[in-house]
Amino acid sequence: MNNKYHPIKPCFIITFMLLLATGVPGWAQTHRQLQVEGTARISAERDYGFSPLRYIGAEWGGGLTYIKQNNVKTSWVNLNFQTGNLSNQFETAMQVYSGNIITYNFYHAHKLPNSGWHWGWANNNEFELRNNEAITNFNNRNEYFTSFGPAIRYQLPFGLFKRNFSFQAIGNVQLLGFTVLSSYVSPSPSGFVSDKQSFLKSTFSSLGVFYPGNAINAGYKAGLEYEFKSQNKLTLNYEYNYLRIKGEHIVEKSRGKWSIAIIVRL
Repeated sequence: MNNKYHPIKPCFIITFMLLLATGVPGWAQTHRQLQVEGTARISAERDYGFSPLRYIGAEWGGGLTYIKQNNVKTSWVNLNFQTGNLSNQFETAMQVYSGNIITYNFYHAHKLPNSGWHWGWANNNEFELRNNEAITNFNNRNEYFTSFGPAIRYQLPFGLFKRNFSFQAIGNVQLLGFTVLSSYVSPSPSGFVSDKQSFLKSTFSSLGVFYPGNAINAGYKAGLEYEFKSQNKLTLNYEYNYLRIKGEHIVEKSRGKWSIAIIVRL
């Protein structure tokens, strides 16, 4: 049996992402910035719904980050998209499309907002589609997860050649949330394998729980910023992320990403 993939079926997952992104509340404002970046990422992925083989390759993409800062809190909303071709040791190719919306909130009451250590929390919402034409059955796979957890940031501003620079590092680990994965026998989530259920019931029966021992999403990001006389900035960043989700099958990813970005004041 050859199960054809219908992109309408996981549309509720994309709806969740949009609701979470647009549902972020407004904050008291003192500074606003927009960051536009281009990215290159090396990924290694295993989806046991395909096979235990590891797929490795390069992905390309971009992102937008909206930043608000006041004397108490700094908040980011970051939207990313990546696509590329990964292959296994037998040179079998797999096309990947992924996107995520991650929000950070760092608190610095009674501290300098652009220097030192700041604690906070992060929420990550990620969706990926994979297509492997070499596999006859179920060659399309996808998963979505949303998760929450603590985050920490360190900033070190410094001067060099009469110019302003800043080093910044961010770490986060996701602890709680929910997941929606392709079932083991179909590209659709398990609740949508049968057409006899209502859409709402199928949606809820497809949900898995994101918790320590069942899933982990953790990473760090480090970068160097250079400030122009206009107070706009140029930044170079490296980010590493590890993801492991256990459902009807296991999905595992290890990814390192380089990005270069322009940050402009709004």
